[in-house]
Amino acid sequence: MFIFKEILLNEEECNHILDSNKKTNVIDDFPEYKLRVKNCIQIFKNDVLSTIKIYSWVMRYEKNQGGPWHLHRGVKGHSFSANIFLGGDPSVGLWIRDSVTKEEVLHKNKIGEIIIMDCCTYHKPEINYNSKTRCVLGITIHDIDFDLI
Repeated sequence: MFIFKEILLNEEECNHILDSNKKTNVIDDFPEYKLRVKNCIQIFKNDVLSTIKIYSWVMRYEKNQGGPWHLHRGVKGHSFSANIFLGGDPSVGLWIRDSVTKEEVLHKNKIGEIIIMDCCTYHKPEINYNSKTRCVLGITIHDIDFDLI
C-alpha cells in the first residue's frame, strides 16, 4: 500500500477553510493551499503531468457518523484520492484497504495532515463516537483532463 502523508495546513488554516462555510470546490478559494496540494502530488508521484485538476469538498461527521468503503472515480496512475483532517477528535481516523493484500489499516488523524492515495484505493472514515464534529476536506486530483475520458 503506497500512501503519502504530510502536515499541509496549520490549525489556523484549517479553521479558515471551515469558517468559509463553502461546501464544494473549497480549495479553489485558497490558491496558496491548492499550490501545496499540487506540490504534494509531485512528491507522491514525480511523473504526474503538469496540468492538475483538483476537486474538493468539506465532510462533517457528527457523533456516531462515519462512511462506507469507497474509492474515487478516475484513471489509475493519473487520479488520486486525498483528504485533509481539518478538526475534531484526532483519534478518529481514516481506514485504508490495501488493494493487493486486502489488509485494512487505520490512520489516525493529525490536524492539517494530507493523506494521498491512488484513486483505486478503498478507504472509509472511521465512525466518530466523539461528540465533537469531525471535519475533513475530501479531495480528488487528476493530472489529465478527466472530463474527456
